[in-house]
Amino acid sequence: MKNLLKLASISLSATLIGGALTVKPVQAAIVGGGTFTYTATPFQGIYAGGLPPEFNIYYFPDPYNPPEYIYDPLYGNVSFSDYESDFIFPSENKRLVTNLDIYILGNQIFADYEDRFWTPPEGNSGGRGSLYQISTGDPRDPGFYSFDQWFFGEVFDSYLFMASDGYFEFVSGVGDYITGQWSIEKISNTTAAITFNSDAPIFVPEPLTFLGVGTTLAFGSFFKRKSSRSALKKAK
Repeated sequence: MKNLLKLASISLSATLIGGALTVKPVQAAIVGGGTFTYTATPFQGIYAGGLPPEFNIYYFPDPYNPPEYIYDPLYGNVSFSDYESDFIFPSENKRLVTNLDIYILGNQIFADYEDRFWTPPEGNSGGRGSLYQISTGDPRDPGFYSFDQWFFGEVFDSYLFMASDGYFEFVSGVGDYITGQWSIEKISNTTAAITFNSDAPIFVPEPLTFLGVGTTLAFGSFFKRKSSRSALKKAK
């Protein structure tokens, strides 16, 4: 509950009228933000992996010349075609995120086990750009995955989910549940600022000492969807 009070810009008031408690939320506002850095030039390369039981992930820098074989410690030389793979070409303008420093409701968001990419909006048109993520060997969910989104944490624990259309969903380890819209503003050729705006107030009865009143938060479930990008994706 005390984490919910960190939403300084969301004001909730309760009035006891005729024995009934009414809760009045006002406009939702910023609940988090921060910065991230990314490569100044478009990223390129090939990711391949997905063979059980180790699910090792391999990277090759030239997307135009995939290897014929990949050496796996368990199986030896394995044909490249036997692996799941994802090709990233310079023409896609994906920028590899090199550092993240973002928070929601005072919770720092940690990046682990995935490579994340941001595609800046074209020209000076503004906009948020688009997101992409490739698994690099998450032991909690082994396998080869790529998504048009960013995901941090674990589905059945605390997590942050960010879709490329601007929607985000955050669940903390103490029960905070926030949904809303994220936005990105380019600061320099290698740095951008990110902001999280809630789109639904959190209803909390007030005063907090009022007994017998519970707060119900709807839990939004998230299901990972595996990308079906072809290993033989044509170079743009």
